[in-house]
Amino acid sequence: MDVPEYAPTVDEGNIVRVPVGIGGADSDDDIRFTHSALDMIDEIFKQNNVPDNFRLRIIASGGGCSGMQYEIEFDDERSDSDHVFDVRNTPIIINSQHLFYIMGVTVDYQNDLKGQGFTFSGLQNMPTCGGCHA
Repeated sequence: MDVPEYAPTVDEGNIVRVPVGIGGADSDDDIRFTHSALDMIDEIFKQNNVPDNFRLRIIASGGGCSGMQYEIEFDDERSDSDHVFDVRNTPIIINSQHLFYIMGVTVDYQNDLKGQGFTFSGLQNMPTCGGCHA
């Protein structure tokens, strides 16, 4: 199976920018990961003894007050329509059907008084109501 792989990430201080590798896309479409998010992803892999053949998969689906919902899961399977990004030595998989909705998004991990967890913000995830902090 020939799965596209894109490795050229750019570390910009607290953000790692991941070019999506799609014709017509520019730097505004890059996926961004904060160091906090990447550190937590590394920690989750270590704490849960995730086998080496598993990758992190990001999924986008309709719903939520901002119009999109995002999920992160571990996956040991890849398909021809998957894009694989090497982000700080962590392979991240995004299916081509979901990639458009993840382009321009920043993935962060927050641990503060409001709670803890991964957050997704950016171009495709603009809040449409005042009650959520997507």
